[in-house]
Amino acid sequence: MNWLQRIAEQKRIEIAESQKEAPLSLVKERAVAAAEVSPVRPFERAIRRGPGERMRLIAELKVRSPVKGVLLNGSSKRDLLLAYQKSAASALSILTDTPFFGGHLSDLRLARETTDCPLLRKDFIVDAYQIYQSRMAGADAILLISSLLDSFQLRDFLRLSAELGMDALVEIHDEEDLDRAWAAGARCIGVNNRDLTTFEVDFSRTERLVKNLIGKALVVSESGIEWRHQVARLEQMGVDAILVGESLVRSQDPVKKISELLGL
Repeated sequence: MNWLQRIAEQKRIEIAESQKEAPLSLVKERAVAAAEVSPVRPFERAIRRGPGERMRLIAELKVRSPVKGVLLNGSSKRDLLLAYQKSAASALSILTDTPFFGGHLSDLRLARETTDCPLLRKDFIVDAYQIYQSRMAGADAILLISSLLDSFQLRDFLRLSAELGMDALVEIHDEEDLDRAWAAGARCIGVNNRDLTTFEVDFSRTERLVKNLIGKALVVSESGIEWRHQVARLEQMGVDAILVGESLVRSQDPVKKISELLGL
């Protein structure tokens, strides 16, 4: 199995185990209760770039990578989140997968307590259970990976996230993913420059796919973004936002790094 298949298979095992401790009916109740206690923050609005405005940045909490190992060295998750709160980031991405990325669902709750930014739950969502779970834990938006879902699942998951008040960022990797996302009604689309089957990065992926999206959807470029000149090029293409993880997590000064990337 490739990386994406391995992760998806593990995710289904995790969901089955989670449902033994907290059945779907209970998670649904908690998701509704969370909406009353902690209303949804507008993720999509926060990352939409208006005419003449600067690029928006989604800063990611990413503890480790299956390929590169531990990324967060010398500081705690809370320290990094506090740095993001002080920065020019418009929203945060919280990677909650545990076996491969070292995250946890509780990281969403920590981010909710630590920052006032809209929060994206970044995980490998293959079941509606995870969507209710996301709202329960404080997510304002979820990531849906087009290549993990068939057309019916993607459409249904988009509808469910909207019913719960959350936005959804639909991640694509190629033209087939784009067609599936578009048919399902996705209008907030992330182009991942990383191939999730090999974890190799091809920065030209955004450049190739963005031509079909500008003016039709809110566009986010994900992965492989490390330098200001890359961001400037994406700005010229009309991309709304960038999602940056590794270069921020490894930085000695994430606040300064964010400012550099945005040209502030």
